[in-house]
Amino acid sequence: MKKAVGFVVTILVVVAILGGYYFFSQKHKADAQKLLDNAVEKYAFSPRGVASCLKIARTIADMEGLEEIKAEHVQEAVLYRKNTGGMEFSGDA
Repeated sequence: MKKAVGFVVTILVVVAILGGYYFFSQKHKADAQKLLDNAVEKYAFSPRGVASCLKIARTIADMEGLEEIKAEHVQEAVLYRKNTGGMEFSGDA
């Protein structure tokens, strides 16, 4: 359990460092944090993986012309990130 607590603290530090560039509205901030916490638990995201999700979410918001990142952007970023673990080949080409 001690390791998990240290890991969460590491993630919070990463988010705090990157926080100057990643603007969340108050409405979406708590939901985005929950999504990232769930991604860490469910998909074993490292702090680098969380930072990557934030970068992807920032890009999605930029593509929509928005200054603030919404929880939906983080959710989409998590989906992209969790699917980059490698490709499976069925043998059918």
